Amino acid sequence: MKYRVAIVIDVLGVPHFLYIPEGSSDYAEFEREGVGVDGSSLPGISRTEDSDIIAVPDQESKYVMKIGNDNATIYFTYLLDKVTRSPLDTDVRRVARIVDEKFKEYGYVLYIRPELEFYYVHPEESLEERSPAPSPKLYITSYMMNMPFDEYLDIRSETVRALMSMGITVRYHHHENGPGQQEIEISPVKTVKRSSDVIVISRSMVQYIALNHGCVATFMPKPFPNEAGSGLHMHFYLKNESGENVFYKNGELTDIGKHFIAGVLKHAREIALITNPTINSYKRLGAHEAPSAITWGFANRTAMIRIPASKKSIEVRNPDPMVNPYLAISAIALAGLDGIINEDEPPKSIKGSAYESKDVPKLPMTFEEALRELDKSSWAHEVLGKIVERYIDLKKAEYEEFKREITAWEYKKYMLMF
Repeated sequence: MKYRVAIVIDVLGVPHFLYIPEGSSDYAEFEREGVGVDGSSLPGISRTEDSDIIAVPDQESKYVMKIGNDNATIYFTYLLDKVTRSPLDTDVRRVARIVDEKFKEYGYVLYIRPELEFYYVHPEESLEERSPAPSPKLYITSYMMNMPFDEYLDIRSETVRALMSMGITVRYHHHENGPGQQEIEISPVKTVKRSSDVIVISRSMVQYIALNHGCVATFMPKPFPNEAGSGLHMHFYLKNESGENVFYKNGELTDIGKHFIAGVLKHAREIALITNPTINSYKRLGAHEAPSAITWGFANRTAMIRIPASKKSIEVRNPDPMVNPYLAISAIALAGLDGIINEDEPPKSIKGSAYESKDVPKLPMTFEEALRELDKSSWAHEVLGKIVERYIDLKKAEYEEFKREITAWEYKKYMLMF
């Protein structure tokens, strides 16, 4: 059996898969006309009263893979109004494409190298709590674990083989610091749109293959209170029309690089809800190499922005793997471009631990604080458009749901206190 598969991305960055088998009347028509879907069932995309939309395949973003014994060609899609066939303002891939076009107007193209961290966990037998249990830690750290003790090496390697077979180049992979924590680092990907596609399909493949092996892969930023959180560090490269990396010259950071850093730092608080999108995200920041201070430094993993010793990229370290990558990378890129356009100067680079610095601005430390910052940001609304309103609406609903929830911690702490 052959399939053509449409991937539709909702405003939160979750992919939705539609499978069209060969022999269906839609099989050939999909590539020409797209396929109709219910936009109101996709968070943030459209309202119930205006929900008929079309998912049109993006021929620049397709992947060939096996699903069981079947061959599938997977297409990322753009979203159109079914009546007018005009682009939807709530299409996150369209937002990413517009950002790429904006950089092109200035003679630049972005490359992004994502570091995808996650945990493999064993589901608890208890169906009541459904909380995952970490693998036991064998040493002080599980970082780059010795091969015979790397419990998840085979699963991770199978995932990497699958990604490579789809044309996604993996730079390397290894066991990370936490028990059962993993990292798969992708080689630099050209454009915001394509790099976001790669993150989305990589997350799906990580989870799909993990389930096939009887375990769960979680991208929660902080699944365990006393272990390292999972980040989605992003390395940015900015190239001109000649293919030169304009962030560095003769091994030194250029003015353009400094302006980019300044812009990202300037808007960091405003876009924190996009780079760190969940309530759990704010339990990761400020410990285990996750930044809390809005700073930059050379080879300094406590800073929000790190200049690697190789001096080829600018690494932004605060995002986590629960992001909608189309919005997160767009927001970071536009913040950096704003710094370049206005020739903003960054503060002095930090030396020593940023955790101990008291006179530097901080990222929001709670979901509620980050929600307020994004809600009041005229800049974010202006540069990202209507989609920010839908995103904020979804996040407000998420927060209201959280406020009504009674957590296991509350039961443990207060149930039998008196």
